[in-house]
This record gives sequence, C-alpha cells and structure tokens, in this order.
Amino acid sequence: MAMNDKANYTVIHHLGAAKEGAGKFTGNDELKREGQNDQTQARLQEAVETGEVRGG
Repeated sequence: MAMNDKANYTVIHHLGAAKEGAGKFTGNDELKREGQNDQTQARLQEAVETGEVRGG
C-alpha cells in the first residue's frame, strides 16, 4: 500500500469522525450517519489494501 493511500484513508477517517461529532453536537442524525459511513469506508478500504480482508 502506498503511503499516499494510507494518508488518504486516515484523512477520510478523521473527516468522518468530525462529521459524526458535528452531527451529534447539532442533533443532525443524517450528518452523524454520514460520518460513521465515511469512517467505515476508510477502514474497509485500508483493510482491503493491506490484505486483511480478502474477497471470497
């Protein structure tokens, strides 16, 4: 996995965490879920790239 990919996943994960926090703070459930989805997507992409998850 390239260093740029890891950095990109990290940024996406942190932006997702910020969205989730903002959603919790403002009571915006849609923003909160979007942030959670962003974090999950970043974790899954990183896992696939590192070989932790294999297609079946």
